[in-house]
Amino acid sequence: MFLRPQEKDLETFVPEWTVINAPGFLANAAINGTRQHNFAILNFTRKITLLGGTGYTGKIKKGIFSALNFILPLYKNTLPMHCSANVGENGDTALFFGLSGDRPL
Repeated sequence: MFLRPQEKDLETFVPEWTVINAPGFLANAAINGTRQHNFAILNFTRKITLLGGTGYTGKIKKGIFSALNFILPLYKNTLPMHCSANVGENGDTALFFGLSGDRPL
């Protein structure tokens, strides 16, 4: 999801999205119109993810993944999946699907 460009590519690299994380900024529901102090805002026009009120770095991932859930199927004919993969010694692959941190029912 977050691909680190090679050193040689940084000279011409132009990011598609900007992620702003302000964990120390707490929203005020009466002023900001939020339900609680933490927030995640996606602006598709400006391609900005604004996160605040939480130091949980998984929110950064979730913000971009939320944008990709809209962008990839519509514009790239690609279905995004929340998963990871392990490759065995013989080249066999195991995929693990699901949200991180989910508890069993």
